[in-house]
Amino acid sequence: MATTYKRREFSTRATTTAMGTEELALFRSHLHLEDTADNNTLIQTYRDAARQIMERELGSIFLKEGWELAIDGPPNGETIYLPKSPIIAVSSVTTYDQADSGTVFSSSNYEVDISGGRLFLAQSKVWPSDLREFRTVVVSYSAGFGTTLAELPPLLLQALLLFTGHLWENREDATMPRSVRQLVAPFLEIDS
Repeated sequence: MATTYKRREFSTRATTTAMGTEELALFRSHLHLEDTADNNTLIQTYRDAARQIMERELGSIFLKEGWELAIDGPPNGETIYLPKSPIIAVSSVTTYDQADSGTVFSSSNYEVDISGGRLFLAQSKVWPSDLREFRTVVVSYSAGFGTTLAELPPLLLQALLLFTGHLWENREDATMPRSVRQLVAPFLEIDS
């Protein structure tokens, strides 16, 4: 009896860009705090928590990270939507055949729509026909606004500062305040 796999897509973080200690000065200034080891440690903790919560809520990556999207089963149609944005680049697409052998799918076989966060087959191209059922296609790509906070859109940087301040002042309340939600509203995807 053949095994049937439920089609799934899942993403895993391959690499990440950490926020630098030089950027702590911006957060210390915003919070009106002295440059002490204890303050810096707590600022980093709250800043990183704020960033992770905001990234999860927005589906966006702030600082450049490498991601892998794995799809079980052959892609439905010609388009693969990449779940993390903004897309910087697709570095590779690997397909796996029935013998579990991985083959890098030539970049001439697909096109990347950076602004739309998708990869689609080039005209007259097709996916290989002998693909296995699980982890069939793996797309390696990078997403983020850049490698430093200075590259974030101003509204997102301001929201990150405000949310970090909120976490500093309200250490047991990790909900995103209304002021932060208003700043990030233009970046929220609305399903229609």
